Amino acid sequence: MIGTTILGPPALAFVIATFLALLELVTSKYPQTFFLLRKSPAIYGYALIYGVMAFGVTLGIGALIKAGSIKLQGIGLANVWVQVAAIGISFKALLHIRLFSVGLGSESFPVGIETGLRR
Repeated sequence: MIGTTILGPPALAFVIATFLALLELVTSKYPQTFFLLRKSPAIYGYALIYGVMAFGVTLGIGALIKAGSIKLQGIGLANVWVQVAAIGISFKALLHIRLFSVGLGSESFPVGIETGLRR
């Protein structure tokens, strides 16, 4: 039972973030590529990277809250499962924050967290 309470929340964040990264990629960025789900392991790898990062953040956020480094406030955020759902749902959006863009010829280069994620 103790393993479930320790790994349960990060596992849920992993599942939510992985699913939403995959869903966003297939439905909005490349809407005609749904058939690739069966054929491309790279799509799964892309989604799994977001899931693994959300898993790690969820593991570490408890220690940061106990240390007083961060404080989560909002409706229901006192519940760990609501925190996990919020992390999983918002993780991809948080990683694509761009403060501003710099134009380089015809290219636009993001400056912010998205800089490290640029293909």
